[in-house]
Amino acid sequence: EQNWQEAVKWYEQGAQCGHLQSMNNLACCYEDGEGVEQNEERALYWYRRSAEGGNGGAMYNLGRCYKMGHGVEQNWQEAVKWYEQGAQCGNLQSMNNLAYCYDYGEGVEQNEERALYWYRRGAEAGSDYCMYCLGWNYSNGEGVEQNMTEAIRWYTAAAEGGNADAMHNLGWHYDHGEGVEQDMKKAICWYERAAEQNHPAAMNSLGECYAMGRGVPRDLETAMEWYRRAAELGEAMADYNMGWHLEQAGKLSEAYAHYRKAADGNDDSAWWALGRFYENGVVVAQDGKEARRCYETGEKLGSVKCKMRLARCKLLGIGGRREKKAGLDLCRQALELAKESSEKEDYGYEAEMNLLRRTIAENES
Repeated sequence: EQNWQEAVKWYEQGAQCGHLQSMNNLACCYEDGEGVEQNEERALYWYRRSAEGGNGGAMYNLGRCYKMGHGVEQNWQEAVKWYEQGAQCGNLQSMNNLAYCYDYGEGVEQNEERALYWYRRGAEAGSDYCMYCLGWNYSNGEGVEQNMTEAIRWYTAAAEGGNADAMHNLGWHYDHGEGVEQDMKKAICWYERAAEQNHPAAMNSLGECYAMGRGVPRDLETAMEWYRRAAELGEAMADYNMGWHLEQAGKLSEAYAHYRKAADGNDDSAWWALGRFYENGVVVAQDGKEARRCYETGEKLGSVKCKMRLARCKLLGIGGRREKKAGLDLCRQALELAKESSEKEDYGYEAEMNLLRRTIAENES
């Protein structure tokens, strides 16, 4: 019968005899309060004893304690030192964390080459997290020449190993036919597998597929359910998507609430939506300056729709002084940029382009 107290008793005896794994397991019990009163200082003591004896898992745990400040003052440099030793001993979690530290410059100078080295070492040793990161690097050309074939290879390996981020990214590539032939059946499969692991972006992607009838029969009710679940997990884009469909259904107050929540989560399209509400006085009092501020915020986050609206504000004098010539130039530039943007699939994108075309035509004479 499971008995944590008995487990701790034997780990303690093994640790006193110099057995390194017993030391590491005993430390875990002290850290988590399993079978013994929680004591971070005792946990740190036994992690250190085990790590100094050569146990790779304990090296990782000691590094983690320094990273989190568990039982010791937080110290990223010490964390990196122990991750390095654990990685050299072949510990996969140490490789994961060491690569992350080099990637983001935590406790060590940022170094893409070293990050990639440890991602590759970890991936080849079987770490699905490192496989995912290696796939991401190849997909985005970070620290290595962009290679979609390699990206798909590593995403697939990571996804098959159970990594939800890789499942979602692999689904996205099959969905959009990037680096692989478009296959909606596979896209839906990977989205669903990631969603089963409560991956919010995958839930949102599934919602989009149901909303548009892409790879599955169009079903707005199911789409909204996936958006809702994703939004509850903090996926800002899902709140924006819910807001859009509620707006189309005429439920404007509910739409505004979801747009506001999505904007608070830095979704660029949500700032475009809020700007329209303020510009036209929908649900809120009409306020050109606030509309313009929303568009400016969204543009800084990369929204081309906000860029189009901002150009229009300058041309028409919404929220500020009217500048016809400069405004027309900006509108034309924004329209050309919009034609080439990858955002074209976004809700309302085509309507925004048409509005900008009309605005230019009406003000050219």
